[in-house]
Formats: sequence, structure tokens, C-alpha cells
Amino acid sequence: MNNLCIIIVNYNLTDCVKNLLISIEKYVADIDCEIFVVDNNSQDRSIEKLAEQFPKVKFKMLKTNYGFGHGNNEVLRNYESKYYLLLNPDTYLEENLPKKFYDFMEHNSDVGIAGPVVLYENGRIQGSAQNFHNLTNEFWDLFGLLGYYVAIKKRLKNTLTKSKEFYNTDYIFGSCMMIRNEVIKKTNGFDEDYFLFAEETDLCYRAKKLCGEYKTVYWKNGSIRHLGGEITNKIKSQRVKWTYESKLIFFRKHYSSLKVLIIRFVIVLNLIKKILPYMFNSNLKKEKDFKRVLVYLIKYYLVGNPVNNNKSIKQ
Repeated sequence: MNNLCIIIVNYNLTDCVKNLLISIEKYVADIDCEIFVVDNNSQDRSIEKLAEQFPKVKFKMLKTNYGFGHGNNEVLRNYESKYYLLLNPDTYLEENLPKKFYDFMEHNSDVGIAGPVVLYENGRIQGSAQNFHNLTNEFWDLFGLLGYYVAIKKRLKNTLTKSKEFYNTDYIFGSCMMIRNEVIKKTNGFDEDYFLFAEETDLCYRAKKLCGEYKTVYWKNGSIRHLGGEITNKIKSQRVKWTYESKLIFFRKHYSSLKVLIIRFVIVLNLIKKILPYMFNSNLKKEKDFKRVLVYLIKYYLVGNPVNNNKSIKQ
């Protein structure tokens, strides 16, 4: 069993994967480590040539894209390691994060899942540690105040934990997260009902229930750069669709029927508020894809569509 396994799930981001692997290879010489790149059936087959450039990296070429969680599970469920470091393909290292992360986990045996400071390319900090999806957040979002609410909570948290190396959080973004082997064994990895988004939220939620002896933390002494949304920003309407679909899956799995009903009602009101400008603003009327997705989501939340297991999506 290796000390560390690094997993990168790719879809059409060969250049980003190459830059990430170059940055990783600078730092992993002093740690017992295996690196996996799982390709989710990219239309861009240049990833196959990349495998020739990095012979020490293990490449798994999947024939169907079942999503981010499934791609990670291909390694998490089949390869034994003390720790797993999950990295988005559009991230890159500027320090010896793998070794620092490994040492941190070794010295904090009660930490099961951890995430470092995630920085945009311009150095701005991403909000990569959050609270679970809940009714309060949806209520604030309805009135356009969610951003302020989250910012105030984050500032207060940072003030109260200023002198600490890390603090507890509900969940860590999947762009960079370290997971202890015992957590993977008890949770069986990611729930593959999620195609994209909220799968890391779900994993951390189940870890909190099934692995009570372990904490999920935001670790402030390590950092990584994340370009952010290299694929999904090009298809923003699809990103919105996946986000809301995944949230409903999360709510249905983990909250009572009454709470889910209330949340669905609040979100439908919010979606109606979002679609109104697209109906009356001449400039926004041209954005037919976004309007179509909002209409679909309103119907989706009104009906309360059930979870579709192992639904592959071709993009």
C-alpha cells in the first residue's frame, strides 16, 4: 500500500493535465506516491499521447463518461493507499503540497477529509470550504443576499480561527481534497447518482454520519492554484442545470420529505425570479439556451424528479 495516491479525472483538458503533471513531478520524489489520470471518454484524444510523455503515471481510459464521482471511484475502489489526493485537471502546484498535506494528515489522526487554500490564477481566494446545502441558503438566495450571507460567515470564521492552522467545515470542494483511506472504506467513495457538482458535498455529509471519529477541515497552511471552470464556464447553461439537478438529489437523499418540499418551493420561486429578466429584457431574450434551462429546472423542481442511477451524459 502506497502512502499517497493522486487522482486526476479529466474531460477534454489535456493541456491542463500536462501542466498539472509537470508541477506534480517537481515535488513527489520525496514521498511514496502513485499518480492516476482517469479520462472520462474525452472527445479530444490527445490525452493518449500524453500517456506516452509520462510513463510513470497510470492512465485509465474510460469508454463512457459517467461523471466526476465515477471517474474517481475507478481508483478509490480499486487501488489501496493510505491517503488519496484528488485534484481537478485545471489546478497546478506552486509548492510541495503533496508532502505537506501528507505530513499534516499524519500529525492530525482525527482528520478524515481536508482541503487547502484554493487560489484563482490572479491570487484571489476561492470559497472552497462551505456549509452543506440547506434551506437557509436557499432562502437568502431568493432575496439576492446569499453572497453577503456567505461572505459575512466566512469573515467571522476567519477572524475566530485566525491563529489556527485549520478549522472544521461541513464540506470541501472537490477541486483539491485529501481523503483518509478509512473514510473511503466506510463511505465506499462517491455516490455515482451525481454526474457533476454536489458529489463532494454528499461524500462529506456521509463521512460525517458514518465516520464520526474523523473531521472535515479547511487547512490554511497549504495552497494550490485553480483556474476554475475550464470546461463548465464554456457551457454556463449546462453548468446551472447540473448544479440544480445535483442539489435536488442531495436534498432528497439526506433531508425529510417535508423539508425537501419546502426547499423545492423556495427554489422554484427563485428560478421564476431568475427567468423573468429573460422574458422582458430584449438583450437577454437572445440567450435562449439559458432561458430553456431555467424553464426545464422549474418543471424539474415542481415534479421533483427522482434520482437516475448511473446516467451517462455525452457532452
